[in-house]
Amino acid sequence: AAQSNFVQMAFDPNDGSKFVLCYVDVGNGEHGTAIIGTVSGNTISFGTPAVFNAGYTIMTGVAYDTTNKFVVVYANQGSGTYGESTVGTVSGTNISFGTSIVYSSVISQHPSVSFTGTANVFVIAYYYNSGGGFGKAIVGTVSGTSMSYGTALTFNTGVVGHVSLSSDPNNTNKLVLSYQDEGAASGKVVILTRSSTTLTAGTAVIFDSTGQYFGNIEYDPITANRFLLVWSHGAASMVKAVVGSVSGTTISLGTILDVHAAHTTGIDVAFDPNNANLAVISYYNSGAGNPLMLAQLTLSGTTLTTLTPVVVKSTGTTYPVVGYTSTQSGKIVQAFNDTNNSQYGTAIVSQASTFSTTLTS
Repeated sequence: AAQSNFVQMAFDPNDGSKFVLCYVDVGNGEHGTAIIGTVSGNTISFGTPAVFNAGYTIMTGVAYDTTNKFVVVYANQGSGTYGESTVGTVSGTNISFGTSIVYSSVISQHPSVSFTGTANVFVIAYYYNSGGGFGKAIVGTVSGTSMSYGTALTFNTGVVGHVSLSSDPNNTNKLVLSYQDEGAASGKVVILTRSSTTLTAGTAVIFDSTGQYFGNIEYDPITANRFLLVWSHGAASMVKAVVGSVSGTTISLGTILDVHAAHTTGIDVAFDPNNANLAVISYYNSGAGNPLMLAQLTLSGTTLTTLTPVVVKSTGTTYPVVGYTSTQSGKIVQAFNDTNNSQYGTAIVSQASTFSTTLTS
């Protein structure tokens, strides 16, 4: 019940009705804060908030492991805007945190984190703001409530923004990364390959050469070697989506789908873990009073179709994130900043169709 910025969400892989939200609590000194939510039918209940950084926090990211733990990454404005991380341990709806660890001791922004299929191993991608700027990625390992890191990989020389990272659920050594290459004014996507604590990058592919903003990416949990990428395109910020297929470190992109002619600077994507070929995009339309929107997509190979986007909340939302429960088919959670209600951190459950829009014999 206070202004909540930089909201990020991750579902518990062991309990698909439970998720963690990480956010900046402006009402409490802009401290980095986390809270456990539980979905039951159309109702969400929350546990007690827990502070992971008792200082000025910006740009959070979060990923849940299979060990009742999650990792939060963030830029700590109170400590040189260094990149820091901490392990949260969940018991019921209670959270306890370990000691924060610095993974990047320069100004580091736009962090995105994803656990690999190997327990206790995760990857962070971020903007390293020093020496002209770089896109960096690094492997971290959790031991108890502590972490250690390998050597960072430079995946882009120059300034990057809007970094989004997703692990291949069918291959513990592969991740897909999207980012804005600000020097080239292009949206790019690249495959990262992990060997122990070392990362290598394939050849980056341009998916938008007219300016990409606030892109998000997710690997398909059911169909191997496939991912979905969403972003807002150009000055008009058209909501767009494309399916990518992966062979080794080579990426092939399908036909780009125009989802909605909506101006947005906040967009997220999630695959349905229970029903193949279905996904949703969550975004807000800043050109029409900031309604909260939800668009359901159907995939057929690398081809996309969409149902008409649904207005979930008519006005007053910013920066929504989205995720599916895995225990209740078609249940979707969106979390956002509610500008109609003092910018409180707010969440809502929706029920998606679980039918594909593609007919077969």
